[in-house]
Amino acid sequence: MINDYLWSFQENNQKRDLSKINKMVDFFGQNTIYVSFNYDLLLETALSKSEIEYCYGISGDPDIVSILKPHGSINWFYQDRFKKHQDVEMINYGNNFLIANTLNFADIERCKGRDPVIISPTPNKRIEEHELKKIWTGFSSTMHNGKSLYIIGYSLPSADRLARLVIRRAGPRHQNCKNIKIIRRSDHEAYYQKFISPLAKQIKLSFGDWASTLD
Repeated sequence: MINDYLWSFQENNQKRDLSKINKMVDFFGQNTIYVSFNYDLLLETALSKSEIEYCYGISGDPDIVSILKPHGSINWFYQDRFKKHQDVEMINYGNNFLIANTLNFADIERCKGRDPVIISPTPNKRIEEHELKKIWTGFSSTMHNGKSLYIIGYSLPSADRLARLVIRRAGPRHQNCKNIKIIRRSDHEAYYQKFISPLAKQIKLSFGDWASTLD
């Protein structure tokens, strides 16, 4: 199952070198909103290791980092499909979702095989739940109102039409005075300038090489 495959990456996080991700979260610090289309918990693990407090959704507190995951996450579960395990710490997220505190690695085995909230990056997304709508609304307002935007590795796939439309809110007609940086090794600056903003500038480095330049 896909969720078991995704969990296999999380199991290796204790052994994985997260120094580059740690450098990124230290560089951005607090008062940051992360939008992640990844289902894994690498970002959450790095933030925890750097002792940076975070929450899912828009926190409203400049000392708490916000994480928006429009495509869901392997530690989110539909409340009506998840039988709570007394040894797993669960947090209510709205009325429909439960979040497992899976940075406690002892909980990983207990969560395997469950039905996580995973939204495929396809043109026709199912985001009827109130919680998902709030995440997408927060994503849209972040693109429109944020002063700086760093796009790291995201390729703007044509199949992910809704995400492309939301990210375009960072560009002209919506917002014209934004610092937009693209972190990607291959040369795609013209592509991002066409679909997001003519102001977008690409840094032609891999994520790891770019992170190594951060102080």
